This record gives sequence, structure tokens and C-alpha cells, in this order.
Amino acid sequence: MKFDCAAKELCGMKGVPVQAGRHACMNCAVPMHGGLCGHEYPDGLPEGVNIELLVSRLSQHGQHMALQDCNDSLLCFICFNAATATHSSKSPSGDGDVATKSTASPLPSDVPIATDFNTSQPTSSDRESAGANTNVSDFGIAVPAVPSIAECDAEFRMQFYSNLDKRVRESQKNTKLFRPLFKTREEAMEIIKLLSEWDGISTGKRKRVHHSKQEYRYRDKYVLHHGSGTNALRHRETGVRVAIYEDMFDVIYDAHVGMGHARTARNILNELKNEWFGIIQADVQLVVNLCPNCVGNTSRIRTSQTPLKMLFSPTIGHRAQVDLVDMSSCETDDGYKWIVRYRDHHSGKCDVGATKSKTAQEIAPVVIRIMASTLVPNILQSDNGGEFLGETLKAVNR
Repeated sequence: MKFDCAAKELCGMKGVPVQAGRHACMNCAVPMHGGLCGHEYPDGLPEGVNIELLVSRLSQHGQHMALQDCNDSLLCFICFNAATATHSSKSPSGDGDVATKSTASPLPSDVPIATDFNTSQPTSSDRESAGANTNVSDFGIAVPAVPSIAECDAEFRMQFYSNLDKRVRESQKNTKLFRPLFKTREEAMEIIKLLSEWDGISTGKRKRVHHSKQEYRYRDKYVLHHGSGTNALRHRETGVRVAIYEDMFDVIYDAHVGMGHARTARNILNELKNEWFGIIQADVQLVVNLCPNCVGNTSRIRTSQTPLKMLFSPTIGHRAQVDLVDMSSCETDDGYKWIVRYRDHHSGKCDVGATKSKTAQEIAPVVIRIMASTLVPNILQSDNGGEFLGETLKAVNR
């Protein structure tokens, strides 16, 4: 199996694939060609590099490899530049410096850039000048600040409602009469007020007034229940609470987490239907797709899987399939609890026979009787179970 070199654009052997297991970067563990694509650790590092600070900036795997005291370890140019916060490195095969892509955010003009590990530690004024959303590292480099849990939750919530509003607008654009099943808090309070006044009219406490068709639809669809605020609004047919737009994210996410970060939207929706009306599967799928825990743990689909081979039978009697069906739950008075199912693959014609057990002594006569009433197949396919081997196979061959 061949891979791209860990040094990427700084590779000393561009275009040449890397063989797995030859060399690997001690930090990122990605295969590489060798010394042309990185520095040997520690003897091959450039002069003036502080090795202790370099190791502290490596990954956990890189720090573990550094403790092995091996002189044949390699550190690719990409990882070396990232750890030393430099933006260029001279490749042994090149004539000059090759610029690398930096993942750090743009630096303010007044923040000094360190080019080696011997620079002085940043001062408090340097950290203040970097801005509220950046931190100055020990090497004087401004890096993005790690967001807090509250900021992550706020971003998660914002992305959910942004995508939800976009989907509703697209649906309203395609269908003019489209209305989402959920209600905003304002709409819910208006419906509650309408139904409350309607109850007063029916009891004679208020005079009759003219209502619109939409108000009649609300009366037929919703009903008031004991509760305060929007919790009093229930769906008339199911008797469950109506989902409120402002609370939808919390409701769906709590159900998602409560089921162990379930990734099947349909299963989560089935749980929500017992308590809420107005949430559809697309809303649940949106939370699953945006959940940071689920996105980070999604397993990759293997694209190198062997495709399924289609079985083709040109004529009747070319291939037959035989299998057993367990009917123990419907056992007859005579003790029959297994069904032998015999199917011609080309025509789909099925024949069945009943047995009391799944032993070869009982199944063999049934298979032979069915084959005697139809064409003897060229291929008899089964799941290679013990009941179709041994005595059954010998009896069929005879």
C-alpha cells in the first residue's frame, strides 16, 4: 500500500509514492521517504534549536518517541516548522527556502514573530496586543484561543437554528402554503389566548364573535391542558405537547444525549413522539449531523470493499436454494416445528415441507421428495449448515 509523503510540499522526492513501513514521522506517524523529507532526531536538527522546547510542542506520540533515545527517528519538515513556529524550511534537495502553509491566524502587526527557539518569552503587553480571540504562545506566536464550553454550545445552537430557518424558507419557497408543525412562543401564546376566549364563548361568558378559517383550524387541531405557559397547549389528536421553536434544540439534544448520542434519527424521533408534536426527522437529523461528539467519532466507510456479485441463473432448474425456517412458536400437535423451503432461483417457485427436527435424517427425505416433483438442479445452494451436509448430501447424490 502506498501513501503520500508526510512532508507534503517540502518533500524531497515529489511524485514518488511512499512505501508503508519504511519511515514515518515521529510526531504525526505519517509515512515519509526518509532524510530528504525531514530532520533526524536529535543529531540532525539545525543548530540553535532548543530540543526541550521542541519536544514540548510535539504530540503525545512524538514526545513518547523522543524518550526512546533513538538516533534514527525522523521529524518531517511540516511538523518541525509547526513545532518551531517557523514559516519556511530549506529542503536538502531544494535550492532555497520553500514556504509552507501556516494554519495560524493572521498576526497583528505589533506581535513579534519568533524564528528560532532562543527568543525571549512574550510579555503581558504582547499577550494583550494579540487580541481577545488569540493567545500568544511561549514562542511569541499568536494562536487562536481555545473556545470555552459555553461558546461551543452557543455555536452549536446557532448552527442548528440557522440550518432550520434555511430549510423552512426553502420549503415555503417551493410550497406557498407550507407551515411548519412547530410553533414559536408568540404563536403558541396567541393560540392559547384564542382557545381560552373560545371556551368563554361556549359557556356564555362572552358574546359570539366572527372567527377566521385559520382560527377554526386551530380549535380543531389544538386543545388546552392543565399547565402554565406554552405547556398548556396540546395536540388534540395525540394529547402531547406542541414543540416550541425556541425550545426545540434543547428538547432534541437532550433526547440525543439521553440515548447515548444515538445516530439514528428515526429512533430518536420515535422517543420524542411520545411527548412532543411538531418535530420531524429532518430536525433530529440536523442535531445529529452537527453534534461535535458524533462528528468526531464517525467511522470512515471503507471504499475498498469488494462489491457484491450477482447470481444469474439462465434457465429453470439451473440453481435451487434450500433453507430452514424455525416455527417453534407455532409447533403443531404432531410435533412439526421446522419448514424446509426449496426455491428455484430462476423462476422463484417455492416448495415447502414440514419436519419435526433439523437433523439430516429428517431433512433428506423432504428435499428428495421436492426435487422429485420438480427439475433436479445443477447447483443446490444452502448455508452449509450441518443439516444440509453429511447424510442429506449423500442421499441427494444417490
